[in-house]
Amino acid sequence: MCVIDGDGVVSFANKQFERMFGVIPDKTESGTGIFSLIAPDPGKIQEFSKRHEEVLRGSGSPVVFESRARGAEGSHLSVLVTMVVLPSTSQVAVSLIDLTLEKEYERELAERAERLEHFMTIASHELRHPITIIKGYTTILSNRGSEIETKGLEDIYGTMEFAADRLTSMVDELMDVSRFEKIDLVTDMREVDLETLISIAVERIDARGFENTINILVERDAAYAEVDPEKIVQLLIILIENAVSYSPVRSAVDIELARGSGTVVLSVMDRGPGIPPEHGDKVFERFYQVADAMHHSTPGLGLGLYIARKIVAAHGGELTYEPRSGGGSVFRVSLPRD
Repeated sequence: MCVIDGDGVVSFANKQFERMFGVIPDKTESGTGIFSLIAPDPGKIQEFSKRHEEVLRGSGSPVVFESRARGAEGSHLSVLVTMVVLPSTSQVAVSLIDLTLEKEYERELAERAERLEHFMTIASHELRHPITIIKGYTTILSNRGSEIETKGLEDIYGTMEFAADRLTSMVDELMDVSRFEKIDLVTDMREVDLETLISIAVERIDARGFENTINILVERDAAYAEVDPEKIVQLLIILIENAVSYSPVRSAVDIELARGSGTVVLSVMDRGPGIPPEHGDKVFERFYQVADAMHHSTPGLGLGLYIARKIVAAHGGELTYEPRSGGGSVFRVSLPRD
């Protein structure tokens, strides 16, 4: 709290005011103006001045409004301001309540709600597609199955199997997210050859029909680490599939395995469009989509990188993103190693 005169000069301020603004109350008598502390932009200063004049001309009722302030050490604060004129004077008592954390929480909730809405749009679209395929071909087989030649039946069954696999994969992804929030992810820790796990992941990716070349480079003495093999293969599939999904057809995806200081460093690099700097770390958040949901162009629910970071964290490691020199993305995994 503080007291200001008709010109906005602070004549008294309590200890909380001092902590909020870094201004010592004794020094406010030299003429510290409230307008130099309130609001970092001209619009807010004008609003504060207008409210101040309103209180001085008013009936004595308090005026309450939200504003912005320059806090101690250059911080910017959201504040709830209450002004009331002191009886029989031209002085105004000003109460300032710091709402910064509340406002940040509100913004975070709004962002999460927006991401969840986008996720639900994407999820409904992605789940509907394989269901539509299965239902459509089931209807055809039921009504005209006896008229279709063997080759045609094989194609239909193959398409239905692909759609069922895609549907199963998405359900598994959703189950993974739910399970990862509740249980210990790592259950089978043992020393294994990471190069072998990379080969297993690449074979599974190749079986999905991608046409990208995958180059593997393993630094000497960098292949072994103590990990849960199943979880690391899952991690690799997520990162490799993410790389090929966002890369030009038949472009190369590079996987490098190197030894760091007390770590094994696994890098998955592509030549895709990359990620805007403001989205760099957010891509690992649950429900986060870089592109607007209505422009979603790659299959899947967009939960892969969230799951990938959970797997790495469960191993005591770190998963980061950085832009690739010359264009593209680098997802880098650091795993502890003795």
